[in-house]
Amino acid sequence: MARPRKEIDKKQFENLCGLQCTREEICGFFEVSEKTLDAWCKRTYKQSFSLVFAQKRGKGKISLRRHQFRLAEKNANMAIWLGKQYLDQREPMEEKKLEVELIKLENQIKDTQADAVEDNTFMDALNGTAAEVWEESEVEEDGNLENY
Repeated sequence: MARPRKEIDKKQFENLCGLQCTREEICGFFEVSEKTLDAWCKRTYKQSFSLVFAQKRGKGKISLRRHQFRLAEKNANMAIWLGKQYLDQREPMEEKKLEVELIKLENQIKDTQADAVEDNTFMDALNGTAAEVWEESEVEEDGNLENY
């Protein structure tokens, strides 16, 4: 003879899903195994626990969002947080920090490019000086040859 089935209250199950409880927590609440919970979901909803949980937790998210918006009416921090999350609002200091970082990077790039130009100018000057010195020594040698 089989053991009697554990009773799982559908309303309590849905409330626990809405509270974002984990599978482990739900099983602990009803004192059932994961296998028993999965079988109950298949009998009751004709779907796996994962699919049922995904559907039922949505109500909890809606409820949480509703409470956050109510709290934002009285709590400036919550209003600011919601603005950042949903309205792409940012702190002015965050924007200024980003601008400062961008300017620093641009300056580093310019400095790197300027160093490269200075290096090229220095090398060109060295090469030019060497060529001039070479030409002068040839002229001096030619002049010295004429004296002979």
